[in-house]
Amino acid sequence: GGPPAFFFFFMAMFMLVMGGLMTAPSLIAGYGLLKRKKWARTMAIISGVIAAGNFPFGTAACVYTFWFLFSDPGKVIFEGNNYALPPGRQTWANQQLDYDAQRQREAQYNAPPPPPDWR
Repeated sequence: GGPPAFFFFFMAMFMLVMGGLMTAPSLIAGYGLLKRKKWARTMAIISGVIAAGNFPFGTAACVYTFWFLFSDPGKVIFEGNNYALPPGRQTWANQQLDYDAQRQREAQYNAPPPPPDWR
Protein backbone atom coordinates (compact mmCIF):
# COMPACT_ATOMS: atom_id res chain seq x y z
CA GLY A 1 0.00 0.00 0.00
CA GLY A 2 1.24 3.48 0.63
CA PRO A 3 0.60 6.12 3.17
CA PRO A 4 -3.05 6.92 3.72
CA ALA A 5 -4.60 9.88 1.90
CA PHE A 6 -5.34 11.78 5.12
CA PHE A 7 -1.57 11.90 5.78
CA PHE A 8 -1.02 13.92 2.58
CA PHE A 9 -3.94 16.18 3.44
CA PHE A 10 -2.57 16.72 6.96
CA MET A 11 0.93 17.51 5.65
CA ALA A 12 -0.43 19.92 3.02
CA MET A 13 -2.50 21.76 5.63
CA PHE A 14 0.46 21.87 8.04
CA MET A 15 2.75 23.36 5.36
CA LEU A 16 0.08 25.86 4.32
CA VAL A 17 -0.41 27.06 7.90
CA MET A 18 3.35 27.29 8.54
CA GLY A 19 3.87 29.21 5.29
CA GLY A 20 1.11 31.62 6.28
CA LEU A 21 2.60 32.12 9.73
CA MET A 22 5.98 32.90 8.18
CA THR A 23 4.53 35.27 5.55
CA ALA A 24 1.96 37.18 7.62
CA PRO A 25 4.45 39.33 9.60
CA SER A 26 6.14 40.46 6.38
CA LEU A 27 2.82 41.44 4.79
CA ILE A 28 1.70 43.31 7.92
CA ALA A 29 5.06 45.09 8.16
CA GLY A 30 4.91 46.01 4.48
CA TYR A 31 1.49 47.59 4.93
CA GLY A 32 2.67 49.51 7.97
CA LEU A 33 5.83 50.71 6.24
CA LEU A 34 3.85 51.98 3.27
CA LYS A 35 1.53 53.90 5.61
CA ARG A 36 4.50 55.02 7.80
CA LYS A 37 2.96 53.75 11.00
CA LYS A 38 5.00 53.87 14.22
CA TRP A 39 4.55 50.13 14.89
CA ALA A 40 5.79 49.20 11.41
CA ARG A 41 9.45 49.53 12.39
CA THR A 42 9.09 46.95 15.17
CA MET A 43 7.08 44.65 12.92
CA ALA A 44 9.69 44.94 10.15
CA ILE A 45 12.44 43.96 12.58
CA ILE A 46 10.43 40.92 13.69
CA SER A 47 9.70 39.88 10.10
CA GLY A 48 13.37 40.38 9.19
CA VAL A 49 14.41 37.98 11.94
CA ILE A 50 11.85 35.43 10.74
CA ALA A 51 12.99 35.82 7.12
CA ALA A 52 16.66 35.41 8.06
CA GLY A 53 16.28 31.63 8.16
CA ASN A 54 15.42 31.44 4.46
CA PHE A 55 18.97 31.38 3.11
CA PRO A 56 20.14 33.20 0.89
CA PHE A 57 17.32 35.57 -0.11
CA GLY A 58 15.71 35.84 3.32
CA THR A 59 19.09 36.52 4.89
CA ALA A 60 19.77 39.27 2.35
CA ALA A 61 16.33 40.78 3.00
CA CYS A 62 17.02 40.66 6.75
CA VAL A 63 20.38 42.41 6.38
CA TYR A 64 18.87 45.09 4.13
CA THR A 65 15.95 45.60 6.54
CA PHE A 66 18.29 46.06 9.50
CA TRP A 67 20.63 48.28 7.48
CA PHE A 68 17.79 50.62 6.53
CA LEU A 69 15.84 50.66 9.80
CA PHE A 70 18.89 51.30 11.97
CA SER A 71 20.41 53.93 9.65
CA ASP A 72 19.81 57.66 10.01
CA PRO A 73 17.18 57.92 7.21
CA GLY A 74 15.22 55.02 8.71
CA LYS A 75 15.31 56.58 12.15
CA VAL A 76 14.15 59.94 10.78
CA ILE A 77 11.22 58.36 8.95
CA PHE A 78 9.94 56.12 11.71
CA GLU A 79 11.01 57.85 14.92
CA GLY A 80 10.12 61.42 13.98
CA ASN A 81 6.73 63.04 14.19
CA ASN A 82 4.54 62.58 11.14
CA TYR A 83 2.91 65.84 10.23
CA ALA A 84 0.73 66.13 7.18
CA LEU A 85 -0.28 69.38 5.59
CA PRO A 86 -3.88 69.72 4.50
CA PRO A 87 -4.32 69.67 0.75
CA GLY A 88 -4.45 73.12 -0.77
CA ARG A 89 -7.38 74.35 -2.76
CA GLN A 90 -6.31 74.84 -6.35
CA THR A 91 -8.36 77.39 -8.24
CA TRP A 92 -7.85 79.31 -11.45
CA ALA A 93 -7.07 82.44 -9.44
CA ASN A 94 -4.27 80.65 -7.56
CA GLN A 95 -2.84 79.38 -10.83
CA GLN A 96 -2.83 82.92 -12.24
CA LEU A 97 -1.08 84.26 -9.11
CA ASP A 98 1.53 81.50 -9.36
CA TYR A 99 2.06 82.29 -13.03
CA ASP A 100 2.44 86.03 -12.34
CA ALA A 101 4.92 85.38 -9.51
CA GLN A 102 6.95 83.10 -11.77
CA ARG A 103 7.06 85.73 -14.51
CA GLN A 104 8.27 88.32 -11.99
CA ARG A 105 11.05 85.98 -10.85
CA GLU A 106 12.08 85.44 -14.48
CA ALA A 107 12.12 89.19 -15.09
CA GLN A 108 14.40 89.66 -12.08
CA TYR A 109 16.89 87.02 -13.15
CA ASN A 110 20.52 88.00 -12.70
CA ALA A 111 23.14 86.01 -14.53
CA PRO A 112 25.78 84.39 -12.32
CA PRO A 113 29.24 85.93 -12.33
CA PRO A 114 31.71 84.45 -14.80
CA PRO A 115 34.08 81.84 -13.39
CA PRO A 116 37.58 83.01 -12.41
CA ASP A 117 40.32 82.81 -14.98
CA TRP A 118 42.81 80.17 -13.78
CA ARG A 119 45.40 80.73 -16.48
